Amino acid sequence: MCKVKDEFVVGDYRILGLDESLPRESFRVLVIGGKEYNALNVYEAKDAIGIHDDGNSLIGEDVIFSE
Repeated sequence: MCKVKDEFVVGDYRILGLDESLPRESFRVLVIGGKEYNALNVYEAKDAIGIHDDGNSLIGEDVIFSE
Protein backbone atom coordinates (compact mmCIF):
# COMPACT_ATOMS: atom_id res chain seq x y z
CA MET A 1 0.00 0.00 0.00
CA CYS A 2 1.26 3.49 -0.74
CA LYS A 3 0.33 7.03 0.24
CA VAL A 4 -0.43 10.21 -1.65
CA LYS A 5 2.61 12.48 -1.18
CA ASP A 6 1.53 15.38 -3.39
CA GLU A 7 -1.19 16.39 -5.82
CA PHE A 8 -2.25 19.02 -8.30
CA VAL A 9 -5.43 19.79 -10.20
CA VAL A 10 -5.65 20.01 -13.99
CA GLY A 11 -9.13 20.91 -15.18
CA ASP A 12 -11.51 18.22 -13.91
CA TYR A 13 -8.70 15.91 -12.82
CA ARG A 14 -6.55 15.53 -9.71
CA ILE A 15 -3.07 14.09 -10.32
CA LEU A 16 -1.78 12.19 -7.31
CA GLY A 17 1.95 11.81 -6.71
CA LEU A 18 2.59 8.57 -4.83
CA ASP A 19 5.38 7.64 -2.42
CA GLU A 20 5.92 4.29 -4.23
CA SER A 21 5.88 3.02 -7.80
CA LEU A 22 2.61 1.91 -9.36
CA PRO A 23 1.96 -1.84 -9.00
CA ARG A 24 2.82 -4.14 -11.91
CA GLU A 25 -0.50 -5.96 -11.54
CA SER A 26 -3.45 -4.55 -13.45
CA PHE A 27 -5.88 -2.25 -11.65
CA ARG A 28 -8.74 0.01 -12.64
CA VAL A 29 -9.90 1.39 -9.32
CA LEU A 30 -8.21 3.25 -6.48
CA VAL A 31 -9.65 3.11 -2.99
CA ILE A 32 -8.66 6.21 -1.04
CA GLY A 33 -10.19 7.09 2.31
CA GLY A 34 -12.85 4.43 1.81
CA LYS A 35 -14.00 5.98 -1.49
CA GLU A 36 -13.53 4.39 -4.92
CA TYR A 37 -12.10 6.33 -7.87
CA ASN A 38 -11.57 5.22 -11.47
CA ALA A 39 -7.83 5.28 -12.16
CA LEU A 40 -6.57 7.40 -15.05
CA ASN A 41 -3.10 6.86 -16.51
CA VAL A 42 -0.65 9.74 -16.28
CA TYR A 43 2.14 8.97 -18.74
CA GLU A 44 4.11 12.19 -18.26
CA ALA A 45 4.73 11.82 -14.50
CA LYS A 46 6.59 9.10 -12.62
CA ASP A 47 4.77 7.38 -9.74
CA ALA A 48 1.55 9.31 -10.41
CA ILE A 49 -2.06 8.42 -11.15
CA GLY A 50 -5.08 10.56 -12.00
CA ILE A 51 -8.68 10.65 -10.79
CA HIS A 52 -11.68 12.89 -11.50
CA ASP A 53 -11.36 15.78 -9.06
CA ASP A 54 -13.90 15.87 -6.24
CA GLY A 55 -12.45 18.96 -4.59
CA ASN A 56 -10.90 17.32 -1.53
CA SER A 57 -7.19 17.05 -0.83
CA LEU A 58 -5.97 13.47 -0.54
CA ILE A 59 -2.41 14.13 0.64
CA GLY A 60 -1.38 11.61 3.29
CA GLU A 61 -4.18 9.16 2.46
CA ASP A 62 -3.48 5.46 1.84
CA VAL A 63 -4.08 4.20 -1.70
CA ILE A 64 -5.34 0.67 -2.41
CA PHE A 65 -5.21 -0.55 -6.01
CA SER A 66 -8.11 -2.79 -7.07
CA GLU A 67 -9.50 -4.47 -10.17
